Amino acid sequence: DKNNIALETVGHPPKRSLNHTTKGLLPAPYEKKNFWKGLLSYEQNPKTLNPQDGVVRNTNNQVTFKKYPNNFSFIWADHYRIKRLDQLLENKKSFKTSDLKKMQLDFISTKAIKIKELLISYLSKENQSKYHILLSALKEWDGSMDKNRYEPLFYHLWLRNFEKALYEDIFKNKWTNVDGLSPTLTERILSGRTLSDKWLKHIDQHVNKTFTITLHQIETKYKSIQNSKWGSEHQAVHRNAVLSHIPLLKYISSFQHPVDGDGETLLRTEFSNDMRHPFYSDQSSGVRVIFDLSRQNTESILSTGESGHVFSMFYGDQHVLWKKGEYVNSSFVNNGEKRQYTLIFESS
Repeated sequence: DKNNIALETVGHPPKRSLNHTTKGLLPAPYEKKNFWKGLLSYEQNPKTLNPQDGVVRNTNNQVTFKKYPNNFSFIWADHYRIKRLDQLLENKKSFKTSDLKKMQLDFISTKAIKIKELLISYLSKENQSKYHILLSALKEWDGSMDKNRYEPLFYHLWLRNFEKALYEDIFKNKWTNVDGLSPTLTERILSGRTLSDKWLKHIDQHVNKTFTITLHQIETKYKSIQNSKWGSEHQAVHRNAVLSHIPLLKYISSFQHPVDGDGETLLRTEFSNDMRHPFYSDQSSGVRVIFDLSRQNTESILSTGESGHVFSMFYGDQHVLWKKGEYVNSSFVNNGEKRQYTLIFESS
């Protein structure tokens, strides 16, 4: 309302017993102690009201630090994007719509900044000396997932090779899912902050071996590291859920192009982990909206356009704007009749 700002979690989570076998991580209906004991009251839901810094925010990050059974979840989707958002919000008292656009389109990865430093620290003196020019560039790189730069590609390919060496023996063909279940595990292993020492075995060998593998992969494909670009391997793919499975129609119903960002940037372009194109993104932020409540104005963009009908003139009509980071303006005009409004779309 005019006097308060708040962020509140909706819904009724189940009430679980303290001795639940899996603590709710997995279905466990085989014992009575695992049955729900009803629902938690809505008043217990996480809520932020009028915070001191005057801003409420969320990036699918952890919203409560209560212990089980009032913790809501053990697995939270985001850990790094919220840090970047806090950086952009720091020391600012007011915001224009242009500021919010920059936030939605921001592609600096706080995770990359941390992980690349840790990976480099494990490299042998031989590798540090032999590849000092490349490593200097990586050290100076600000973590921007710019589609026209080579550093993001080298970082992600190195990280992927390292995580495969680290996790594949344990998780088999599910090793790519580890990041989704525990977004900070790789950082904690590289930092030596794990409950078990088994993760630290052979870590030096893994880092150095996968560094060499990454060099070979990129130089084989692009002749040199500097010739490669993140956008060559990281592309946004917008598929029609039905027509993408039909020959010929799949080519005219889908869109694909190089894109900035990754799964840990505010401009979220999560990887599909496809075997042929592991860095292609089919989980981009397809809808972006900014509400200006002071002017009853909205700026939005939908990556696939206004119509879902492939032969409509409006199919994909916003795709180029989405790709360029632009928005469509829409405003509400009061008709003067019992709060009736007309929605007007304007060219951006």
